[in-house]
Amino acid sequence: TNPDCRCLIFLEMYLMQNRKSKTGNHSRETYQHDMKRTESTTSFKPPEPQQVREYLDAHPPRPPSRWVAWAPLMAVGFVVSIAWQVDAGWANVLPWLVVLGVIVVSEMRVRRLARLTDELVHAQELALQHQWLPTLQLAWRLVPALSGMPQLHGRSVALIAHVFDRLRCYESALAAYDFLLQRMPAEHPA
Repeated sequence: TNPDCRCLIFLEMYLMQNRKSKTGNHSRETYQHDMKRTESTTSFKPPEPQQVREYLDAHPPRPPSRWVAWAPLMAVGFVVSIAWQVDAGWANVLPWLVVLGVIVVSEMRVRRLARLTDELVHAQELALQHQWLPTLQLAWRLVPALSGMPQLHGRSVALIAHVFDRLRCYESALAAYDFLLQRMPAEHPA
């Protein structure tokens, strides 16, 4: 890896250790959480520029599927048409069961979107606190999950590029910024 990156990683670990020793009165849970974070950040090494390019190319942003958007309406329409043609008692209940299923699936999708958005906001908050390695880990992990949501995917990649820049891994930062610039819409103000 880049020598500057290694130097900054060790510096951040040293500062985290000093912060713990200066404050002194951490609760047991906070100390355990800090230790888990320290252990996870020491095992994570920032990727090389080629790895960044390959990872981002493997998980490009893609527009939401139209089938996913129209599937609930098609399912309800199909079941209602069957219910009109069949005179059985179960046919009258079937549309309501499908509507209930559509509501449950929609609720699950909304909760997943909210969870992913909250995780990305948390990563941005970590960046504001200058916790670069946890920010990089979280944003890196979110990229595949956010590939179906182009705006959130772009925010995650921009955060990765910013963290690489702050860690002085300039080649990796350039690879991430280049990925963003290639996929920026023509009407974007930047």
